[in-house]
Parts: sequence; structure tokens; C-alpha cells
Amino acid sequence: MKKALINCLTCLAAIEFAIALILSIGANFALAQDEPQATRQEATAAEIDKALTEKWKNLPPQEKERLKEKYKTLKEMTPQERQALKENLKRFKGLPPQKQETLKQKWQKIKDLPPEKRQAVLNNYKKWQNLSPEERQNLRQKYKRLHEMTPQERERFLEKHRKWKGMSDEDKQRLRRKHEIKRDVPKTRLPKAGLKGGKR
Repeated sequence: MKKALINCLTCLAAIEFAIALILSIGANFALAQDEPQATRQEATAAEIDKALTEKWKNLPPQEKERLKEKYKTLKEMTPQERQALKENLKRFKGLPPQKQETLKQKWQKIKDLPPEKRQAVLNNYKKWQNLSPEERQNLRQKYKRLHEMTPQERERFLEKHRKWKGMSDEDKQRLRRKHEIKRDVPKTRLPKAGLKGGKR
């Protein structure tokens, strides 16, 4: 499920970028499609610029701002990131409409998060992308175990995790050594009280 959500995020980001690109070159495309071949060849850069300028003028201010941000983001992408974007968009288009809608809704939830939480989600996505398949599988198993816990067990675990994250490296190392020592100590059974010679 988490992998699907991550793929969803990438796909939906791809859709938004694609929309921005389509709008930015839409007027040029419209000119090329609507005019006969001879006129198409005679169209000058000035005419195309004029059509794009008119289309731009008619956009609402919020849409202009949104497109500027999308364009800026797209320009900052590496060729590999752009290629990944194209591939994700292609995968997204290949999904059934219901799945596309589900992914759009999940992406909208992420977009509605406060900026710092949204950034945390995106940072986690980037970290996930850099993990090896074995590391991803390990995390999936931990995630599954976490969600199989009772609410009380989960809260205790998360509290311990928060404490661990707040510890210095030296304290963590000390705790690891202490844990290893406990594992090495053999467990002995004490005789039950009241039995002769400790026999059971």
C-alpha cells in the first residue's frame, strides 16, 4: 500500500507538470492544428508569441502563479527526473479510471497538509527511492508488524522509538552493549519455595 501511495505521488506530480506544459504550449499546438499546412509553415515566432501572450492574459492570477511554479520546478529537473516523470505519467494513464481517482484523492490529501508535513512526506518519499529492495522489504515488514499491534502496544513502541531518536550516539551505543550482555547471560531456573532440594 505504501509503495502504491509513493507511486501515486509521483504519478500525480507528473500529471500536474503535464498540465502545466500543455497549457504553456497549448496556443502553439492549437495554431498548428487549426490552420492549413501552408499557413502553418508561414506562422512566425511573433505570431506564436502573441497567441501565447493572449492566452496567458486570460488566465486567472492564481492559475498564472501555479503555472509559474510548475514551470520553475520543471526547468530545475534533471533530464533523468524528466524521463522518470514521463514514465510515471505513462503508467498513471495506463491505470483504470477508479485507481486514477483514488490516487488523485490521496495526492490531494498530501497537498492539503501544512507545508512542513507535506515536505516531510516528500522527503520520506525521496529516502524511500534511495533504499535497496532488501531495505524496502524490511521496512514493509516493520510497518506491517506495527499495524498488527494493539493501540497500547503501538503507543509503547512509538514512545520508545521517540526516546531512542532523542538519545545521543554514545547513549545508544551503551544501550546496545547492555542489551547484548543481557542476551549472553544464561537464564537459570530458581527452585520453587517449599520444595525439598529444589525438585519439582
